[in-house]
Amino acid sequence: MLINVSNKTLAAIFATLVALLVLVYATKGDGDTFERRLAVLDSASVSEIRVYPRTTGGEEIRLFLEDSVWRVALPGGASEPVERDAIEAVFKNLATIEATRLVSRDTAAWAKFLVNDVGTRVTAYADEKIALDVIFGKFRFEQPRTMFTYARLAGEDEVYEVEGFFDPVFNQDRASFRDRTIVGGDFREWDRAIVSTPTYAYALIRTAPFEYEIGGAPADSLAAANYLRELQNLQGASFLDDVSPDELIKPRRSVSISANGEADAIVLHEYAIDSATTAIVSSRRPDAVFDATGVAEKIFVEPTRLRNP
Repeated sequence: MLINVSNKTLAAIFATLVALLVLVYATKGDGDTFERRLAVLDSASVSEIRVYPRTTGGEEIRLFLEDSVWRVALPGGASEPVERDAIEAVFKNLATIEATRLVSRDTAAWAKFLVNDVGTRVTAYADEKIALDVIFGKFRFEQPRTMFTYARLAGEDEVYEVEGFFDPVFNQDRASFRDRTIVGGDFREWDRAIVSTPTYAYALIRTAPFEYEIGGAPADSLAAANYLRELQNLQGASFLDDVSPDELIKPRRSVSISANGEADAIVLHEYAIDSATTAIVSSRRPDAVFDATGVAEKIFVEPTRLRNP
């Protein structure tokens, strides 16, 4: 008798739980029933990526693979290699896009989350076909240190929330994808740096590892090494694409670096473009003209900063 009652009780409880489970799923909103994995991109098959950043008003930035090198198209038909870290960040962010929440299926919400025509759109192509077409919109921050971005697949109504912050990679101008390296190399291999300006000239010579002399006297080796290291890591902030290197004839200032016994291994020239603008051209990047703003003062350092106190 007790066993029968217990079985009936258990059956009733089980039936109640099933009913509650059905009720929970029936009353859940759209935000809980969706495909979490929005996209998976095979980087090996991608040959072209087009980015339309919100910050530039949707101006197209075209990245394309040519002879195993990723390049960025420039105005006028030219192109340059994409900066390595930039293209790695592109594929890292596009490899797998997973949603944490379905925000809305209402197209009226597109503008609110900036996933309409003003959002940052990224289109990837594989075998000349679209492999991914996504629009990134607003982002939000949530403690502890978690970023979320609102996104929508082009051609679909749904707005999703995805974990990650995509603006630093995609909502940027063309220069952010270009290789902005001016010098590069390894300053520990440099034998000397000859600096020539209208007001001063000197040769900074390496006499031993991390030991230097200037004007025949020992230099402040720490200051000298820091100067050369900064030269090695120097990057331009912006380009002067409307200026052709062939138009630049007489430099105002120059630095010539010898490395491993090779004279003039790296040569930097500064040119006056107009009364307010100067440019930097590097032998490492002969086709690129960099705006000298914020750069020239790191290249042309007065000898007093390098001498021993």
